[in-house]
Amino acid sequence: MNWARDHNIVLGWAEVEKIARQRGDRDLQLALKKTRSNRASWADLRVVSMIMPYLSDHELYERLLADFDPCVDLHHATSAKAASFVGVGGGSESLHAYRIIEINGERLFEKVYRADSPSFQNILWFQNHLQDRLLSSNIRAPTIRMLSRSQRLAAVYYECIDIHPISNSAVLDRILEVSRTLRALGGDLARTDSSYYDSAPHHVTSWCARAYAANGLPEIATFIQQTEHKISKVQTQLSHGDLYKGNIGQNNVVIDWDECGLHPAGYDIARGLSFICLWDSLNELEEHIVSNFCDEMNEREFSDFLFSALFYSFVYYSLNKRGGDNFRYELYRRLSEWDSAGARSFHALSRS
Repeated sequence: MNWARDHNIVLGWAEVEKIARQRGDRDLQLALKKTRSNRASWADLRVVSMIMPYLSDHELYERLLADFDPCVDLHHATSAKAASFVGVGGGSESLHAYRIIEINGERLFEKVYRADSPSFQNILWFQNHLQDRLLSSNIRAPTIRMLSRSQRLAAVYYECIDIHPISNSAVLDRILEVSRTLRALGGDLARTDSSYYDSAPHHVTSWCARAYAANGLPEIATFIQQTEHKISKVQTQLSHGDLYKGNIGQNNVVIDWDECGLHPAGYDIARGLSFICLWDSLNELEEHIVSNFCDEMNEREFSDFLFSALFYSFVYYSLNKRGGDNFRYELYRRLSEWDSAGARSFHALSRS
């Protein structure tokens, strides 16, 4: 359903219902019906929120939120001068509709989360542990101006930062730079905040394992599960969690910190590179990691970093169906035969 492409005009509720019937979109029809009768689940509310920018009805949107959670506190209710819907999101733990709200003369970006979601917990952690640390770094992140949590929903209001895209080559350098900065900033967090040691993105590896199993490759699905267990023992580092081109802009801007925390070392690099780089060989990928990070770590740290980066590269290149079968098979073989000797050899080579 591509509302942005098919509907560049403001629609009414009845028109949306008609379009849903014409398209045979049973999910949307059911979500609209349940929402109207105040029986919406979180999944229904997310489906309906996707079309709110094309209804452009703020009163209706806020009533739907209040019907879902009567205790929801939208800070702008009495002081907002202007509001506009801005785009549609794709996260599973926040609503698809985003808004810019002007409150007391400041433009704020509004994002509504499921109150009990890991993403909202990450945002609280970002506010308490990371936001101030970034102020003196080369990362320009939107600060949280206000937030509220009620029984079922949480509304977060961010400083509104305009993001201007950068080129793929600039993104590549920026991913490396951001990862390096976060690693330096988060050293003491990695040692002390044990509640975030298990921040591995288990849902991502689970998707990948299920995909291989569904395609008749259960041995690779088992390999992914076994390797993830090994990954759980590697060192962690402060990570953005969703470091790709869409979240990186000019002037050091990095947005969308919903997945931040202490992830397995090398995760950010793997996720970011998998979206923009097609390597000629596994050796090229390994050499790129070595040349950029090996000198900054001791032997054990680099072993963890490289192993994690290669594993999540395999996961993301598989999920995105990029890099070609030969490259993914090289990654699979390398990880299957992994031992610390391989990492030590790279470490020694880089220092020779």
